Amino acid sequence: MIAAGAMLGPIIPPSIPMILYAVMANISIGRLFMAGIVPGLLLCAGYMVICGIIARRRNYAAKAKATWGDRLQITRASIWALMVPILIITGIRSGIITETEAAGVICVYALVVGLFVYGDLKPGNLGSVLYGAGRTSAVILFLLAAAGPFSWLLNEAHIATTISNWIFGLSTEPLTVLLVVNLLLLVVGMILEPLPALVMFVPTLLPIQAQLGIDPIHFAMVVILNLMIGMLYPPVGLLIFVTSAVGRVPLWPVARDVLPFLGWSLVVLAQVSMFPGLATWLPTAMFS
Repeated sequence: MIAAGAMLGPIIPPSIPMILYAVMANISIGRLFMAGIVPGLLLCAGYMVICGIIARRRNYAAKAKATWGDRLQITRASIWALMVPILIITGIRSGIITETEAAGVICVYALVVGLFVYGDLKPGNLGSVLYGAGRTSAVILFLLAAAGPFSWLLNEAHIATTISNWIFGLSTEPLTVLLVVNLLLLVVGMILEPLPALVMFVPTLLPIQAQLGIDPIHFAMVVILNLMIGMLYPPVGLLIFVTSAVGRVPLWPVARDVLPFLGWSLVVLAQVSMFPGLATWLPTAMFS
């Protein structure tokens, strides 16, 4: 459950893979963020149903049902954190702030809440927090820096043209091409982590999307979903390896029990591929 749930992080905004893709493809980060909400909620709903079915079949003990008083107390305690996505969406949608400015505003907001509201962030820990944030940002910036030269090398080697010709040799029907792209990226997801895979394959796939006239936000969501799902199955299966190591349980039982979640993820991927509105409706409604 934890392995499958961790896959939702880069799909429901804010998302580092979405930022990387948007910069490489020169599309709106805000629109791509909105595109992830409906697929993310579909995944989440299916995962909850799967959890309920498995828990009943295995007779897992259930906690007492929370009272409305308990729910109100929990909501009050978490309201400051729950305000973050509301502030991001409202600020960008109203035109008060841009996507870049929203990032800075939320950083200041999180800093103030952590220091003065929750008290979890201590002044003495600010150095290590900033250092960790700097390291994470450096990884992203190095990937972005590598994307430009790598795209140039792919163009010089005519790799993008070769892959495009191969795909178009199979079919020029957009839905069929999306199926081929899905299969290609699912194989890539077996081997590579999402961020390096984006840097390596997005420059190759963008001409295909443009030539077929596929909505760029829809195509971006299909690519990101594929690479996130790739973390749920071997031989690499990053989320399986991490959760088995942290939980100190054998690898293959984790891989076996994640299969229902993997199956539902593939169903959602198929739905998003066939029905572009699942990815494009909310961005269109928010930014029209």
